[in-house]
Amino acid sequence: MADPITTGEAILYIGIVFLNLILLFFFMALAILLPWKNKKNDDNQIISINNLKWLKFASFFISYLVFMFMIAYLYELSLKYLSIESLSNILNWLYLSLIGLIGPLLIVSIIVLIMQIIMDRKTQKALERGLLTWR
Repeated sequence: MADPITTGEAILYIGIVFLNLILLFFFMALAILLPWKNKKNDDNQIISINNLKWLKFASFFISYLVFMFMIAYLYELSLKYLSIESLSNILNWLYLSLIGLIGPLLIVSIIVLIMQIIMDRKTQKALERGLLTWR
């Protein structure tokens, strides 16, 4: 059976969930709005390397972690205060799925990061020599 919740606890829990939502929306907006591609001129040639792509990449990862925390937090709240067992089971399944995906996502992310670092270094060297005419 669910425990009764006090007003102070309710305000605290709502505040934590609200703060999580703000952080999630902030990092997701940052990840979506920041440019990924390098800066190009009118002829579609690369003229500079975009370093904001690293912030974009970090924002995606942080938003994933914030989402995981929020699901875990909601799962714990549903276990403690709600008598709806199916909601707890759904949140538990979602949380365990997110944990299961973090390993493959991390491996793919590291591979993409390494490839991007190599490409950016090659592009930067070509830009310094003035040889870059990639499209």
